[in-house]
Amino acid sequence: MHARQKQILASITCLLVCQSALAADTATSVLEAANEKFVQGQIDSAKTMLDNLSTQKNLSKTQLERLHLLLGKIFMQKNQTKDGIAQFNQAIKDYPQSTDARYYLALTYFDLEDFAKAEIYFKELVHKKGDNFEYVYNLGVTQGKMGHLDDAIQTLSRAAKIPGHKGEPQFAMGEILQLDKQYDKAIAQYEECLSINPKFPEVYNNLGVIYAAKSDFPQAVKSFQKALELKPNYNPARKNLGYAEAHTAMAVSLMTQGKAQEAHEQLLKALEIDPQFADAHYNLGLLLQEQNQVAQAIMQYQAAIKSDPKHARAHNNLGVAYQSQGQKDLAIQEYKEALRLKLDYKEAMDNLNKLENSSR
Repeated sequence: MHARQKQILASITCLLVCQSALAADTATSVLEAANEKFVQGQIDSAKTMLDNLSTQKNLSKTQLERLHLLLGKIFMQKNQTKDGIAQFNQAIKDYPQSTDARYYLALTYFDLEDFAKAEIYFKELVHKKGDNFEYVYNLGVTQGKMGHLDDAIQTLSRAAKIPGHKGEPQFAMGEILQLDKQYDKAIAQYEECLSINPKFPEVYNNLGVIYAAKSDFPQAVKSFQKALELKPNYNPARKNLGYAEAHTAMAVSLMTQGKAQEAHEQLLKALEIDPQFADAHYNLGLLLQEQNQVAQAIMQYQAAIKSDPKHARAHNNLGVAYQSQGQKDLAIQEYKEALRLKLDYKEAMDNLNKLENSSR
């Protein structure tokens, strides 16, 4: 080969390399711009850019991974779950080492309550990355959701040893043990959580529920009060319900101690947070009925039933209230409805039998 030919060949090779580098830089720029639009909420613009980019050849494996990850996130944002999952799987196909794609898949299946599939991906992540807190912690939570209590406790204990967390593993273990009615062990986990993060209102709320279940009502009240002191209310409706429950549970504890006025105040707070909270209406009805304010009690039972038509206790007590006012037909109707909802409801059965026998 002549020197001139070698020079031309070298120039062509250099040009091809430069073009390839330029194409790679362009693809990276497009991915970054599309991600920026996604973050800004310009979903359709981001998708158009990515669709155009996907037609290009010679994208690197990492660029393909980013492309499919971002498309997957866009589909999930649009509630097109099936397409989102397909994109995350394609990311793994193009770039088998992708941890991000596995993490998105795990979180997606967890949200879909397909905990078996979520566990598979979380296990892969833990195997690949070892003691990454997010992966280990979420694996433990997933195992708990599946009812694999021993595995969950073991995994969450491992997460608890990873530095930097704020007591979440101990809280999760406490919840698992609480659901399994292992109250003393749950309390131990919650107390350890509080030693790490004293300002954890959900812990105090759960402790209140446990103490109430153990009939330690003074301690239950203290726990609920501390929870509400740390976080008086939640704006999202999902969390509001939890604190309406806290006020109601505290009211029940106070009623058990004969502190009617304080209980009344707590029930009003619960209804201020969630005006449709059936249990708060029901317990307020009980309180009013005990004070011989029958008409007001009836209104509260009716409100409880309106919020929750399957509230058997409200139907039964509404029957008692009607019966005390001489409205026997309405009382019988409510007793029968309580029994329809709960076949083994002994109190409703006794009330119905006594009333029907007295009417003969």
